Amino acid sequence: MKRYDNFGKYEVAIRKILPKVCQTYLNNTPYDLQSILHSIRIERFPEIPDSFEVSFVRGSTLAFINKPYRIIYLHDLLNHPQTPLDVFKFIFTHELVHMIVPHENIDGKEVSHPPKFWDLMKERSPEKDGSWVWISLTFMWCVKIDYKKECVFVKKNWKKFMTDDRQPISFFLDMIDKCSHGESIL
Repeated sequence: MKRYDNFGKYEVAIRKILPKVCQTYLNNTPYDLQSILHSIRIERFPEIPDSFEVSFVRGSTLAFINKPYRIIYLHDLLNHPQTPLDVFKFIFTHELVHMIVPHENIDGKEVSHPPKFWDLMKERSPEKDGSWVWISLTFMWCVKIDYKKECVFVKKNWKKFMTDDRQPISFFLDMIDKCSHGESIL
């Protein structure tokens, strides 16, 4: 008799994924992320009645929400004292929007980030643009944005590319501002 009859051909994949998702890491940031998540839910999402947990893991994506268990998982790549607070606010907002905006079928394809999703993000996440710039430039060698799967994947060898120092969001925004005005950034 097989132990996992219900899993069938997915048993191997499930055995690989579960330990990664279940292995959590201590918070190395200077923030009380649980309180920040709670505040964002109360202030930006009054229509969501219940609380959520937050946990660092080493999954394959930068972040994801487990709706049934009400947990937002953040990749350990973000678990650093110099990760800006706005980045966490942006990610929490992004994941909570998934609680409100359902997937849509657009041109025969199921889309998890339909136009309604991005409209709500624009409305409820003032830190969105700066956070995307920070994530894109800080993690450019560590992540892969997969537009087809609508996901930000973290590369398995991400630690190889990270330094101990991470610049604040303002560093990148100032650089972009200087470039847009024709100033040298060197």
